[in-house]
Amino acid sequence: MGGIIEIIYQALTVGTVKIGGFLYGPFRPIYGFGCLLLYFIGRKFNKNLITIFFSSLIICSLFEYVSSFILELIFNRTWWNYNGFFLNINGRICLTISICWGILGVVFILYLEPFFKFLYNKINKKILIIILCILSVEYIPDGVFSVIKHLKAKF
Repeated sequence: MGGIIEIIYQALTVGTVKIGGFLYGPFRPIYGFGCLLLYFIGRKFNKNLITIFFSSLIICSLFEYVSSFILELIFNRTWWNYNGFFLNINGRICLTISICWGILGVVFILYLEPFFKFLYNKINKKILIIILCILSVEYIPDGVFSVIKHLKAKF
C-alpha cells in the first residue's frame, strides 16, 4: 500500500513514475518494518477508529523520521524529501503523508492483519516455509548487494 501511495504521489507531482528504492528488487523494507511496528505496538491501541488512526499516524511518522535520519547518516543520501509540503519537519515527514499513515494503519489493523492471520492459520506450514525460503533467496542477496552499492556511492 505504501508503494501504491508512492506511485500516485509521483504521478501527481512529477508526472512520471519511477519504481525504485533502497533495494534492487521489488521489496520495500521500510513498509514491512512499519507494519511490524503497527502489529506489535499499534494494535495495543486497537480501541476504536480514532485511537487506531492517531496511534498509526504517530508511530509511522516517527519511524519514517528516524529511518530518514539513519539512512542519510549511513549512506549520505536523501531518500525522500517533503520540503515544500505543508507542515513538514526537516523534509523528513509531513502532515499529508502522516495522514496517509494513519489511514493505512486503520486499514492494516482492522482488515489486513486479521486477513493475513486467517491465511496464516489456513496455510500448510511446510508450504509457508517453502514460500519464505524462496522469498529469502531473492531478498537476502538483494539486501547485501544494495547495501554494498549504496556504501560505494557514499565514498
